[in-house]
Amino acid sequence: MDDGRTGNFTSLIGFKANSLLTEFTIDDAELIIKGRQHRFKYRAKNIVGWGPYSDDAFVLAARVPDRSERPYFLTFATSTLSIVIPRCLDNGGAPVKFYELWVDAGDDFTSEFRQLTNYNDNTLIYKATQIKDGLLPGRTYRFISRTRNSVGYSEYSIYSYIAFGDVPTPPGIPVKILSTENSIKV
Repeated sequence: MDDGRTGNFTSLIGFKANSLLTEFTIDDAELIIKGRQHRFKYRAKNIVGWGPYSDDAFVLAARVPDRSERPYFLTFATSTLSIVIPRCLDNGGAPVKFYELWVDAGDDFTSEFRQLTNYNDNTLIYKATQIKDGLLPGRTYRFISRTRNSVGYSEYSIYSYIAFGDVPTPPGIPVKILSTENSIKV
């Protein structure tokens, strides 16, 4: 095994060991560096002697990304709901390939989630609409997200409740009904 920097190989078993091990676990933070490609090779020995080394295998020291924080409301304008998909804090040692955003059917909070397939990149703000995503004005939806790297998918985030609609327009100016020196009725 090398040091993850294409340096010299270090023997894991040794040249004198007689072993039929075909699987090894290296659990050493000094040898295995998260996010690095480590090279491995091996060879076999019989009564005649050692054979040649295998070709190098490259193994990335990585795991799936950590679960991201829940998506959250940014703005609502012109029938467009802007949602922030938070960046995962730990990519597991492999670059994030993409994020996914999922939504339920709205209002019942027990329905299955479906992926918003119009969200297909790594921008961390998604603009959801009624036409593009089938969201209905006045409904409250649950949103979740997850992250993918070359190893696999993170867990889904905790869900957020986000309403599809705008805040009410400002009401009219308060009108005085009655006032005295000690009270005001509007």
